Amino acid sequence: ELQAAASASFDLNTWAAKAGTNRYAFCRWFRRATGQTPLEFVTMCRIGKAKQLLIEKHSLAINDVAQLCGYESPSYFNKRFLQSEGMTPTAYRNLFLTGRRS
Repeated sequence: ELQAAASASFDLNTWAAKAGTNRYAFCRWFRRATGQTPLEFVTMCRIGKAKQLLIEKHSLAINDVAQLCGYESPSYFNKRFLQSEGMTPTAYRNLFLTGRRS
């Protein structure tokens, strides 16, 4: 369910409550189960969705991709994408589009 809702606003207290526990216990359980913090997992899901949108919907503006993936700030989206993929969303899209033409 967390993966499907990754584009929505993420509130740790809400997810802990859904799991019937507190924030601390939820984070410990989540890390043991996945090897990631809940926020790292949500970020991974959001970036994965962004990569798919950047490739499949190349006419979609980067700002729109950011919003569809749960990022209110395009600059924060760019920062997280760069940290995750080693390039900006625009560079990622251009790399893919250039590769398709070859």
